[in-house]
Amino acid sequence: MYRLIKTKMKKISLLLVLAVFLLFSTGLYTGYKLLQKMALNRSVISLEAEFEAKTQEKSVLDVENAVEALNAKNMLSDLKSDITTWSSVVSAIKNAVPAKNGKPLLEVLSYSGSEGSKLSMNVTTGASSTAPYEDMAKFLESFDSNANFVDSFIPSVSAGYDDEGNEVLNFLFSTTYKAGSPNVLR
Repeated sequence: MYRLIKTKMKKISLLLVLAVFLLFSTGLYTGYKLLQKMALNRSVISLEAEFEAKTQEKSVLDVENAVEALNAKNMLSDLKSDITTWSSVVSAIKNAVPAKNGKPLLEVLSYSGSEGSKLSMNVTTGASSTAPYEDMAKFLESFDSNANFVDSFIPSVSAGYDDEGNEVLNFLFSTTYKAGSPNVLR
């Protein structure tokens, strides 16, 4: 009987050791999986927070882009309303140049425009003119009396003679085109 008990005890202790080992292994595996799950939950929470931040950042950028697009559209609209075409300016210049017998007294050789609708012109009197200084004065008076131009003046004059010995004046002429109150010439 003693032997029987001893043999049974050995079997029981082996089973007991095996059961304790299985219990310990199961506990370790369960702890490992629990730690893995907690790390995964932390990653999910972190990614959700990052996703929310990126979504808000995108919303802010969308609003900023919409505001920039609206500002650009408004600026373009303002620029279009402030533009005067050269064809209307040239027509106004040609209409303002004084004429005698249907022919202009002076010839506008060149003109240029700048911001604020300021114009500069290079003008010469006709070779057939008998009174070039009077023609120059008539030119200035014509622009002064024209509603399309303001602040007209002649900053410089140079006198010379043509091939036939007639006195010819070349002068710079500055004025501001104001039809429709434009700000820019194109």
